[in-house]
Amino acid sequence: GVFEGGMVSDDTLDSLVFCTGYDYTFPFLNEDVGVTVKDRGVRPLYRHLYFTQDPTLAFVGLPWKVAPFPLFDCQTRHVAKAWTGQIPLPSTKDMEAERARDEAMRFKEMGLPQRYYHQFGELQWDYNKQLLAEATEGKEPEGFNLAQKYEIYQDAGMSRRKDASAYRLRNYFLQAGGGWRVEEPSSSSSSS
Repeated sequence: GVFEGGMVSDDTLDSLVFCTGYDYTFPFLNEDVGVTVKDRGVRPLYRHLYFTQDPTLAFVGLPWKVAPFPLFDCQTRHVAKAWTGQIPLPSTKDMEAERARDEAMRFKEMGLPQRYYHQFGELQWDYNKQLLAEATEGKEPEGFNLAQKYEIYQDAGMSRRKDASAYRLRNYFLQAGGGWRVEEPSSSSSSS
């Protein structure tokens, strides 16, 4: 296939899926399952991840306004441990109670509109820590370094606020020992 901009793929493509936006739809799930989507909110989910009525159904990647790959990593580690019986999930009643507390926090305390139910922003970091701690018995996997990912996320956000047209041109490099450096589009670099 040949793509706009000149990128060429030698592989034969069976299909190309282009996904944008955050309008969730699950036409492959029968309505009788009980998963609902209203105002961009998928419910009823425990931790924006597990279907409370049957936690063998999980929705990895729903949260938005996040650093996606660290969040997906934490979610998938948690699901893998839960589904293999290595960590217990709460009862349906307890999952529903936690879901209700999360909704109260988001809609009443924070004043978010319903359509922002899965918006995380800064909330993602405590969420990631909680999932990761449960999935790894409190021992962060070697090389994972969630704190480092948070620093880079903060730096990228600051760069975006300073220059929205150029921040995506910056390249981040992880260094041995937990540090990182960034190369600016002009090829000057700074580090932490």
